[in-house]
Amino acid sequence: MKDFTWKGYFKDTLKNVGIDVTTMSEDDVALILEPTEAPECFYADGELKIDLAFTRWNNRMKNAGFSPDTIRKAIKFNFR
Repeated sequence: MKDFTWKGYFKDTLKNVGIDVTTMSEDDVALILEPTEAPECFYADGELKIDLAFTRWNNRMKNAGFSPDTIRKAIKFNFR
């Protein structure tokens, strides 16, 4: 059965760009989507410039255990 919640929508969106979400928690999905869906967190309420915000987000994905391929796809998804 199709999940028509916002969580289901975002998981389907990430699946469509080749990110395997089957083992991801809601926090993992939120982290991937942060630059586009939660820019206030990504930019720390405007206190970070794009280069520092990007580096911080990239490091948080690495620390969360995302594979290099998943990180590459997340970057492409958010900054295409």
